[in-house]
Amino acid sequence: MNRTLKEATVRRYHYETHRQLENHLAAFLDGYNFARRLKTLHGLTPYEAICTAWAKQPDRCRNVVFTEPLAKFTEALLVPNGNPKDLHSFDDIRDKGLTLVTTAGSDTVKNAKDAGIPEDRVMQVAGQAEFLQAVKVGRAAAGSLNYFTVKELADKGDSVEMADPFTPPAGKAGYPSLASLPNQQATVDAFNEVLKTYIGSDEMMQSVGKYGYTKINLPDGTKTADLCKG
Repeated sequence: MNRTLKEATVRRYHYETHRQLENHLAAFLDGYNFARRLKTLHGLTPYEAICTAWAKQPDRCRNVVFTEPLAKFTEALLVPNGNPKDLHSFDDIRDKGLTLVTTAGSDTVKNAKDAGIPEDRVMQVAGQAEFLQAVKVGRAAAGSLNYFTVKELADKGDSVEMADPFTPPAGKAGYPSLASLPNQQATVDAFNEVLKTYIGSDEMMQSVGKYGYTKINLPDGTKTADLCKG
């Protein structure tokens, strides 16, 4: 990797200041990590490979102990105000031949492919700022990420909103939970016992409602043990 960096910078360009080198190096690394697809990673970018490994690697369930799920998160759809294309599902985007934007390496990339959206109609960008801008300026008809990210962007944006209603891809939900060290199983068991009566209670909903958590985000009964099977 050191050779790659040198060949892309100091062996090819002259820099008048150290700051110029730093800026060019940062730009090169961003391009390499987020845009360059590598054969050794089966066509993924380094960033996509890391995200995929984290999302799909079952070994993590052997390295830490997870509580039962605290929520069920699905994807959501960000659209221009008024939802001019009348989009309420990935199927709508596919059938109308439109472009969907998401962040590189997110689960949405695979979910869009599974829904039949052509690869050249799935725009992958580096982060949330680029994601939001793509929808605002019309480079993409809609954008999709997890529910809370889309809700936050919609709440802050003045020209975008969440598609409502939206039918998320079937069987593509995420289930966040807390992780503890393997020797803390007793603590996790005690937490899970309290969770049985607390999850979905009025007390809980009053506490988390200000963050956008609603009853549609409550766990659906899926168990951590089943999720760890992959």
